[in-house]
Amino acid sequence: MKKKETLRQLIEEGELLISNSFNRNYIIEESRIANLITGEKHPPKYKNILIIEKEKGTLWKNNCITYLNYQLLNKDEKEKFEAFFPINRILGKDISKTSMEQSLSHLKSLYEHYPFEEAIILDNNINNKVEKIFISHAEKDSEYIKLFVKLLNNIGIINKDKIFCSSIIDYGIPNREKIYEYIKEEFNQNVFVIFFLSNNYYKSAASLNEMGATWIKSNEYQAILLPNFEFGDMRGAVDPSAICFKINEKERLNHFKEDLSKFFELNIVGPNHWEDARDEFLGDVERLIERDKKKPLEINIEKVKKAGDNIEVYIRTLNLTNNPIEILEIDLELIDKSGKVFENTLELNQNIFPNENRVDMQIIEVGSTEFNGNRVDYEKSKIEVHI
Repeated sequence: MKKKETLRQLIEEGELLISNSFNRNYIIEESRIANLITGEKHPPKYKNILIIEKEKGTLWKNNCITYLNYQLLNKDEKEKFEAFFPINRILGKDISKTSMEQSLSHLKSLYEHYPFEEAIILDNNINNKVEKIFISHAEKDSEYIKLFVKLLNNIGIINKDKIFCSSIIDYGIPNREKIYEYIKEEFNQNVFVIFFLSNNYYKSAASLNEMGATWIKSNEYQAILLPNFEFGDMRGAVDPSAICFKINEKERLNHFKEDLSKFFELNIVGPNHWEDARDEFLGDVERLIERDKKKPLEINIEKVKKAGDNIEVYIRTLNLTNNPIEILEIDLELIDKSGKVFENTLELNQNIFPNENRVDMQIIEVGSTEFNGNRVDYEKSKIEVHI
């Protein structure tokens, strides 16, 4: 896909976001002074703010950032452009129409004045041989991904230079490498991307960046759906009309194996060997599915916020059963964006009603630790419940 055409599409998508947005009134000043005659307070002052649908807005923002990083600007140009293009400060929360239109104005200026040189970009589709499989997934889905990599190994895709998977040390990012620079270099190869889509995937900024990079670089890809994620849930840069399948579909796996064999010019394994490997994989996947079904509780960290020497931790708990459940303790392992770790055990003795879905805020003292409660890496942080 040509650079200028890609930028035009981003501009059109941004304009569509605005046209599909809605307005909301926010109180910006509430009077505490009462009218001397009637005794009533003066009416509050409102500000009308344009609200962008958060998920779609986040995808658009990630695609813009990926476009700048992977396709268009070199380091010096990017720093100059980001100085006046507030893409990193918008769409994280409710935004104003002025901020959105300002960003689009800068993109349009770039479209009109940037000296596009189409020959600079490597078109991966020109190469007739896939060099590597890039597995794009959410870290929280790593158990399924490890089973899939084992299946790849069983059909002869073993070497480290043929697979990139961040959840497996042998196929991930080497020590001392910068994460984003390393992944960027991976996308400069002719990679075949496999998306493992799930609700966790769409909550992961890193995963969405990989999806955006695939779209920007026009890589070949295959979408595979993990359990409890349906075809209608697909969104973003993945084409919903393209053939995709669920991870436990036997016949689709058979066809996919043939595709991979052609991509990598592999000697096709014998039918008995493949069927044994495939059936072992499907059995392991079903065991994970059944295990997850038996979980009585679903618990997640919704938000962490620093408050002086304390942090406020918002925890969502969903009782998946028709019976009350008593939570005895919760173990927290919070990791911030710089890798600093904070651990704590909460003694609760809290009852959760049948099918209850609730959010509780816990205040925890952190003291003078270097852990930054305002920059928590939710993908790496862990929570464990004892009932």
